[in-house]
Amino acid sequence: MYGRGRQGPARRLPPPLRFESAGRGLGVRTLASLLVAALAALVVGCGSSGTESPTRPPPTRPAGVAYGVANSIEAGTPQTVLTKRLGEPVLTSKRTHSSPGGCLYYAMKDRPLSDVWQFCLDRHDRVNLGATLYSESQPAPPPGASAARAVLLARGDVICTNENAQLVKPTKRLARLIKQLAPTSAPDVRRRAASLMRRFSAGLKRTGAQLGTFNAPPDARSELSAYLDALKAQAGSVDQAATALAAGDSRYLDLRRRINSLGKSATTHAQHYGFSTCSALAFS
Repeated sequence: MYGRGRQGPARRLPPPLRFESAGRGLGVRTLASLLVAALAALVVGCGSSGTESPTRPPPTRPAGVAYGVANSIEAGTPQTVLTKRLGEPVLTSKRTHSSPGGCLYYAMKDRPLSDVWQFCLDRHDRVNLGATLYSESQPAPPPGASAARAVLLARGDVICTNENAQLVKPTKRLARLIKQLAPTSAPDVRRRAASLMRRFSAGLKRTGAQLGTFNAPPDARSELSAYLDALKAQAGSVDQAATALAAGDSRYLDLRRRINSLGKSATTHAQHYGFSTCSALAFS
């Protein structure tokens, strides 16, 4: 059975897809359960939510796949048959543990590029999961962006939005702790702050890994790579700072400055790529 992603603004939406016959391991899955990691964005990203701006020409898009055609795909369908029926996907993702054959994303007929059909493959390159995915904010891609980049930006918007609401308060608290604490602070306070820092670092790593699963198109790929590299480096610095803080090590102060610098760099690259909700930790 196919899952259903987050719905966008009040519109007539295609119904969720369903396999005609359920295979082993299939069940209702939303994008939130497939891509659960997210960033806590303290620095406002660029781009705008809502429908595509009339001043920004939308990217040339594929014709899109109708619901009836997408719904005809059953569990166990070989990838060769899938692409024969639906054509080439607008975006693909790399092979992962949960989707050994990767995933394919198809534009929906008569829907914004932010809304897609998703088909994931098993290790034999046969369909084992499908989902109807929507992006609530439908972010407008930058001028000149490819259709694949527009889809990736929308998927990233969902990844970074799903958990942001839950992480904003603890992240603001974390930012205050990172900024205010010192190696001379009370040991119990330092240990609690270090624990919080490590949990946040784990979230950064998961989010970067999820965003990194997509096979990004060539346009502005260097910005995306720079964003993910800075995000990974920041997560590592947060871990190091947590260890130093817990031990009362004076290196914590230098690491704190590095965390902030990397956060600003990561957010700048995220903005340049076109993300509207993805950024990184910063406290000044």
